[in-house]
Amino acid sequence: MFDSPERLMLGLPFGDFPVRRFHRRAGMDVVFLPGVGYGVAIPPGPITAAQLRQLDPHEGKLVTMRLSGAQILFVLEQAVTNVFTNDPKLKVGGMIQVSGIRFQYDPERALGKRVVKVELTEGNWEPDQLYRVATNSMLAKGGHNQRTFLQGQDLQEHGSQFEAVKLWFAHNASIRTPELGRITP
Repeated sequence: MFDSPERLMLGLPFGDFPVRRFHRRAGMDVVFLPGVGYGVAIPPGPITAAQLRQLDPHEGKLVTMRLSGAQILFVLEQAVTNVFTNDPKLKVGGMIQVSGIRFQYDPERALGKRVVKVELTEGNWEPDQLYRVATNSMLAKGGHNQRTFLQGQDLQEHGSQFEAVKLWFAHNASIRTPELGRITP
């Protein structure tokens, strides 16, 4: 049970699915997708094309790039600000969905110090190291105030986000609810 609107936007189970899918498919170190915009939940049982389109209505492309650990930290800080700011002009999107990293935050801390811990799920986290990152075209263009993505190196645009999800479902019989805990206060 979620106890606040902010908690509802953290680590959503469907948000985990596409980021894990793109993480594995593209061989990325870290994947980011927007935290809101996904449609209704799909009940257990066969999944229709219409349900899948409702679940993921985005027409964005997948984009890969390189970002430093320090730049990734800025992305995470902005995500916390997007959810926990009191300024309605700054509140946009929800908690960014991630794969390849876990992070903890404290929204009561000062701006720039809200992300208190970052870990790679495989390997060591280094602020100066460059990481292979995938996201969608909206975030890559600075959407949801995520301007750090505009500084990415070696940008490459790939196919449709929705088509990648649809292709995965066509080749896999079932999915399970993911473990939570990638994003924790």
